[in-house]
Amino acid sequence: MDYRQEGFFGLAAFDAEGYIVWYYKASEGEGQQPDGMVRKPNGNIVYLAGYQGGTTSSGLVEIDAMGRQVDKLVGECSPFSPIHHEVQVLPDGRIMYLSRDILWEGYGDPLHPQEGDTIGIWDQETGENEIVWNIFDHISPSDRTEPDSDRRLPGFPLWGGCDRDRSVQDWSHANSVTIAPDGSFILSLRHLDQVVSISPDFKKVQWRLGGPGGDFTFPNPEDRFYEQHTAAQLPNGNILLFDNGNDRPNEEGGQYSRPLELELDHKNKTARAVWQFRHNPQLFAVCCSSVERLPNGNTLVLYGSSFLPDPRPFKIMEITPEGGVTWEVVHVSPGKQTQYRVYSADSIMGEVRIGPDSP
Repeated sequence: MDYRQEGFFGLAAFDAEGYIVWYYKASEGEGQQPDGMVRKPNGNIVYLAGYQGGTTSSGLVEIDAMGRQVDKLVGECSPFSPIHHEVQVLPDGRIMYLSRDILWEGYGDPLHPQEGDTIGIWDQETGENEIVWNIFDHISPSDRTEPDSDRRLPGFPLWGGCDRDRSVQDWSHANSVTIAPDGSFILSLRHLDQVVSISPDFKKVQWRLGGPGGDFTFPNPEDRFYEQHTAAQLPNGNILLFDNGNDRPNEEGGQYSRPLELELDHKNKTARAVWQFRHNPQLFAVCCSSVERLPNGNTLVLYGSSFLPDPRPFKIMEITPEGGVTWEVVHVSPGKQTQYRVYSADSIMGEVRIGPDSP
């Protein structure tokens, strides 16, 4: 997991018993503190390198399992670059990430510049770095939610571009982009309460789920999601996401958080929940958090924020399809504000678990 708090900015891995078995500490003063991360097939880690603001990234850094820097992409207008929230390894080995752009001519009355999301790809073999998709080419800022899409500095979390311009509104606020089984890309737009499918060639939006301008209806209103994180398409075509539930209407159950799997009927343009987990008592994670479907069919869930007093507990759980909890850790660290994501891994350096009868 990414691990950011005063005194330690880095990455940490823990075993099934909850013990730390590996860690990497970044240099505090050099814009290297990790936020989101991904592991390459060779075991190296590529992470978003930033400052204490986390998603105010300075670029991307690749390290090996011994913590040695292998490669680095310096972000545009570093130290407060547009790169944020997400990094993924494409099937061809290139690195995909989320970034930002600003529509300076603005929207609204009075006019405010609009910050929207872009997708970039870094080819480490050639050194080429290119923005391949821009939200302003596909979705209008007139599709928005209030007050989320209207937020500006000095609120939190807001960006304001490289210069931290307080006139800029944080319109779309993407927080994940993942690769679908058919090669499409699934983009989570938190401030639009929306998940978007982008074609494999990045030339068109194939569909929009939830939020303003969405293509699907929800026969059961309680299946709607709000300010979600980590949206991904499963092999069966369903969408798995962490529904943070911010500002969920009372008639839909009020503010609570849950992992949620939605089945999409593309013919009738409807979406319905086919799996979810409701913690008892209910938990509400106002930000961050993650959900991941594991190879064994269970689901790894992180509730990444808490309103409880410091030290705040962040609950990490493995949940069966039937809703049983097979594994649970309560992560507590004094002074830690949030936990962005957790990631499953079989090993750090190719090691395997052995028993007393192993050769």
